[in-house]
Amino acid sequence: MNSNLLFPIRYVEIEKFDLQHQPYIIRYPFALHGEGATAVWLEELISSIRRFGLLSPLIVHVGKEDRGFIIHGVRRFLACQALGWTSLPCRVIPSDKAPSELYQLSLSIFLSHHKPNVMEQARIIQRLQTLLPQEVIIQEFLPRLGLSPQRKVLERISQLAGLEDEIAEHLALGETDPQLGWRLIKLTPSSARLAMHRFLRKLPFTLSQQFEIVEYVQEIAHREQRSVEDLLGAQAVLELFASDLDQRQKANAVRLFWRSRRYPRLTALEEEFNQQKKALRLPEHLELYPPHNFEHGSYKFELKFADLAELRQKLKFLNNLISCEKFKNIIKS
Repeated sequence: MNSNLLFPIRYVEIEKFDLQHQPYIIRYPFALHGEGATAVWLEELISSIRRFGLLSPLIVHVGKEDRGFIIHGVRRFLACQALGWTSLPCRVIPSDKAPSELYQLSLSIFLSHHKPNVMEQARIIQRLQTLLPQEVIIQEFLPRLGLSPQRKVLERISQLAGLEDEIAEHLALGETDPQLGWRLIKLTPSSARLAMHRFLRKLPFTLSQQFEIVEYVQEIAHREQRSVEDLLGAQAVLELFASDLDQRQKANAVRLFWRSRRYPRLTALEEEFNQQKKALRLPEHLELYPPHNFEHGSYKFELKFADLAELRQKLKFLNNLISCEKFKNIIKS
């Protein structure tokens, strides 16, 4: 028999529950201000409870000062609250249970029904670190969270718990990649992280573009002793956002803008090289590449051909190109 069924059922006033302080709620985010997908599930649950009643009581703990803490059933609580209920049928856990017992009970129930998202993993680890020895968390709880039982995994995942709710909610919902979260956490202060996160949500940047922009802006801010927020509000960037390009073109244009700000000399060399290469009028399927970052290294030709006749034609072009002054100038520069 489930031991939870041994907890007595009684009605507990809704006013005893302060949602700003619910240390045993695992689900994250447990509410999103009634918007989007949250509004859908909440309306469906409200409709169900209105029609059939609350079929499954909440599991709660009533602690000191008669305060109520939800162990399991936060969504049912929100639905009943929206319906105007003043009290709820609850299975009440004895008041002598320690916080570590209550949290582990909540976690066990949660994991029996859900696969935790990355922010739930981070917040669970953060809370467990206040209750249990680290080695116990690594060996016993990381596998239960779907994670490898390694200290470096614990340390890496737990970093995300330091992100602001605005960023954390998007991570939890899969709208922001965790790899970006680990880069954002390195941005300080908090206002810089929020500004960068909001900036990156304005256009459909690829993940690699997001990585580049975070790196470029962070390095420019350090070099010029300016804030990230100030840089992101640059007039030139605002003009790109307002341009007639489509969304993906804008995203790439913004990436190139930050790259040119970070590497002005390299960008100038690339532009000069591309102009000189254009003047060579290379045939189709023949491409010339400079050394990496125009530093010591080798130039490279990439040649594609469909048959021997096309190959002979391109080799002849290359042979003539060697004596071309425009080509010599590219190599010399």
